Amino acid sequence: MAARKGKDSYKIPKLEFEGEENEMTARARQMLGKELKDYIIGLNNNLYKQAPNKNESELIHNLFKRLKFEKDSDITTVSETVIAHNSLTKIQEKNSYGKVFGGYLMHRACEAALLNVRRFSGEFNVKIINIDTIKFIKPVEIGHIVQFRSRVTYTTNDLIRVAVSTLDITESNKEGDLTNEFHFVFKVKNKFREVIPESYFDALLYLEGKRRTEHLLTY
Repeated sequence: MAARKGKDSYKIPKLEFEGEENEMTARARQMLGKELKDYIIGLNNNLYKQAPNKNESELIHNLFKRLKFEKDSDITTVSETVIAHNSLTKIQEKNSYGKVFGGYLMHRACEAALLNVRRFSGEFNVKIINIDTIKFIKPVEIGHIVQFRSRVTYTTNDLIRVAVSTLDITESNKEGDLTNEFHFVFKVKNKFREVIPESYFDALLYLEGKRRTEHLLTY
């Protein structure tokens, strides 16, 4: 948690349990918060900084063999699920610091993920069950083109995980700078294809999605 007073930081009061109606519940929530923080730190320190573990490496190798020699209509690759659409940021989306309001980016990212799942599953009334950790990497300027690039990174049973990257596109950088990362999990009723990675980059996305989903299913 962070707090500000105007443009300056504001010291957050120390967490105390004295006076709580249900101290046990309050402490349990604190433990869940610490566990989530440790989980996020673990995600940031793994995969892109450390190689996948032995079981994960074997899994990716078996998926590669399956894709190479056994591809059928029941599977598709992560790269085949990518959808990108652009949006021009406007003055009404400005926050108090003159940048694009984060809530607007969250709304558009959720919409991008929803449309991707509808196309992927063929189901219109999909249900969103989880919004995972959100990374705000850098601010987005008003008047810039923002690209929302969504992809299905992992599927299991009736769950579809979608990652959305937000890219700030300028005249000097037409590829775009990464500004945000969003992760959503949807539940659908229709039978859908299994997603598997083809490139090493997609394999990391797949494994991250698998780890996140397995963590979600523990609750």
